[in-house]
Amino acid sequence: MALNKELYETGDGASIVVENDDIQNDSGIFTDIYLALFSTVSEYWANNVFDININSETEKALTSNSLDPKGIENIKRAVESDLLNLGYADFIVLLTEIDNSRLEIKIDAQNNGIFQVVWDFTENQIIEFKTI
Repeated sequence: MALNKELYETGDGASIVVENDDIQNDSGIFTDIYLALFSTVSEYWANNVFDININSETEKALTSNSLDPKGIENIKRAVESDLLNLGYADFIVLLTEIDNSRLEIKIDAQNNGIFQVVWDFTENQIIEFKTI
C-alpha cells in the first residue's frame, strides 16, 4: 500500500504536507500506519487521488465495539489485520484501557518507532496520534 506522502492529522481525515509547491514524502511509516488504521474506501479523499484502495477494519472495530475485554480483543485483531495488510510483519500491538472512555493503542514497529493512538469512545474519534 505504501503511500509515503507526509500527512498531518486535522481531525477530518488528515491533510497532505506541501512545501515549496511540492507534496512532501514521508520518511517513515507513520502515514502508512495512520491510513491503514483509519481510512475506508468510501471516506478517504486520497483513494482516488493516489489510486489506492484502503479499507480499515480498525476504525470500524473502534466504533462498533464497547470498551470491555471482548471489545478490546476484537479491536486488537482489527489493528493486527490492518497492519498485516501494509505488508509489514514485525509489529507488536498493545492495547490499554486508559479510563472508562479512552483506549490507548501502541504499535511497536520494531526499527521504525513506536506509534501511539488514543481513541475516545465518547467522541468516537482519535484524540491523539503520535510517534513516541
